[in-house]
Amino acid sequence: MSLLIDAAESFAKTGSGRELASMAWSCAKVEFCHRPLLEAIARCAQQQSFAPQGLSNLSWAFATVKFLDAPLMFFLAFQVVEQISEFDAQCVANTAWAYACLKITDQRLMEAVGEYVVNRTATFAPQGLANTAWAFGTLGIRSKPLLDAI
Repeated sequence: MSLLIDAAESFAKTGSGRELASMAWSCAKVEFCHRPLLEAIARCAQQQSFAPQGLSNLSWAFATVKFLDAPLMFFLAFQVVEQISEFDAQCVANTAWAYACLKITDQRLMEAVGEYVVNRTATFAPQGLANTAWAFGTLGIRSKPLLDAI
């Protein structure tokens, strides 16, 4: 296991956020929740920049294994808000789902998600709209424009 932690730290030093996101995604895909590894990924990820897919994958991975690292999630939320215009609909839906699963209400993030959905509803698959609506409901966020758009 220490080899995986060393790899995560190595990815951080080489500026490889994509590999960190892939490592987290792989852990989630096989339901592998190893606290020291996820802590290392979270710590190292906060030193990286990510493309929209990486931000979405990291959020999804940590939510899937039910591992809440608040500093990481707030870091990711900030990055998502900054880059949301570059996201595709599935990344937006997956990110909203992840934050709801972890019960994190980041107002700026959810406002950006809501605005994205309102402006690009036609780009969403039905499942993505359902997941986004579920996320807003789970977090207790009422958005009439979002619901009207859906």
